[in-house]
Amino acid sequence: MITRETPVSEIAERYPYLIDFLLKKGIKCIVCGDVLWGTLGEEAKRQGFTDEQLDEIIREANELVAQRGEEKNPFLNL
Repeated sequence: MITRETPVSEIAERYPYLIDFLLKKGIKCIVCGDVLWGTLGEEAKRQGFTDEQLDEIIREANELVAQRGEEKNPFLNL
C-alpha cells in the first residue's frame, strides 16, 4: 500500500510501473536516471501539490497496485 510516508525508492523497486503514473500526474520521481530520495509526501510537497491532490494521487496509485501488484517491468513507458 502506498502512503505519504512510502519512500520513492521503494515505489520504484516494488512498483516500477507507478513511476510512469506519477510522472503523468506531475510528480517527478526520477532525475537524470536516478530515483529521488525521500518519501512520496515530501516530494509532492516540494513540487507544490496540495494535500487533497496528493490524497487523490495516492488513492489512484493504490488502485493500480491492487490491480497489478508487484509487477516487475524493467521498461518504463516514459
